[in-house]
Amino acid sequence: LTVGAGYSEVEADSGKDTEGYAGFVKYAFGPVTVGAQRNITTSATEASAAEGNQMSIAFNVNENLAVSYSDGEIDHFGVGANADVEEDFSSVNVSYTSGGMTLAAQRAEADNSAGVLNSDEEKTEIVLSLAF
Repeated sequence: LTVGAGYSEVEADSGKDTEGYAGFVKYAFGPVTVGAQRNITTSATEASAAEGNQMSIAFNVNENLAVSYSDGEIDHFGVGANADVEEDFSSVNVSYTSGGMTLAAQRAEADNSAGVLNSDEEKTEIVLSLAF
């Protein structure tokens, strides 16, 4: 079991300071690891306030092959006339390692990406890494 928390503060010259809080819990049992995370960002005068939750599960099929899934949401809070926007995202990851070679693939999707209404994204990545 791993538990953690974090805090950040960004002071801006414009007086639009931002604070961030994060907490997570992760539990590994056998070949399976599950985790959950909560993030909060606050800003008194800027449209960057948000709250988010994410959950994930990873499974090590064997010493070479791993598969994981992640799902989450971020609520972006508007300021003034701006409406609140909920961003939803998910991803599936697979990696295979043999010696100094790793082949990894990811498929990720986001609705209302970065808090922009109707800005949907889909990405696929395939990476080959070689260690010498």
